Amino acid sequence: MVLTTMTSKGQVTIPKEIREKLHIKPKDRITFSVEGDHAILHPLHGTILGLKGMLHKKGIEPIDFKKLRHEAEKGMAEDALRRAGIRPPKLK
Repeated sequence: MVLTTMTSKGQVTIPKEIREKLHIKPKDRITFSVEGDHAILHPLHGTILGLKGMLHKKGIEPIDFKKLRHEAEKGMAEDALRRAGIRPPKLK
């Protein structure tokens, strides 16, 4: 455990030994999450694919973004037809 102090602006210096262990360099991006009374920092290394699962919570199904987009596009299309006074075709 390493002790550091927060400034009046809410800034904290990450101690050198922690930066080295986590391979954090100047300009690296870091996310913070809170679990109970603890703050956890996560250095972002690599590509966007490395973020997969970062926001996952136990017991919650992942969002199917293709399905979500399809449903949104369908709703917008139906709304546009309704505004234009056109009945949507009935699908079999």
